[in-house]
Amino acid sequence: MVAKSLLLVEDEVIIRMLLRSDLIASGVPVIFEASSGEDAVEIARRERPDIVCMDIKLRGAIDGIEAARRINAFAGIPVIFMTAYNDALALAGGLPGVNVAGIIDKPVTLGDLIRAIASASPADSGDER
Repeated sequence: MVAKSLLLVEDEVIIRMLLRSDLIASGVPVIFEASSGEDAVEIARRERPDIVCMDIKLRGAIDGIEAARRINAFAGIPVIFMTAYNDALALAGGLPGVNVAGIIDKPVTLGDLIRAIASASPADSGDER
């Protein structure tokens, strides 16, 4: 089962637009978008997406890791991190308070992202939003 709703957090507008377009064309429901950690937290609080795809390096007061911590403080939403920093792979076990569903190296390929979303998607419980 693919997530019913997804929050895509990427501060580079062109990258976010391309990812959104590719995901929608592939049947992934990209419902919400944010360009900062602060916006991501607010949207996640309000909309409660099934999955968050989060860039680690974001403009603004908080980065993707801190945004994920804040989101997980009120909801255990799985987070797939997207990063250009290879050392982020070491973070998978070192992020207490974050439901890390995956880490994808940039440049992100559509196939890698779709596989990560599919493996992180919650089981279909049959309840409607």
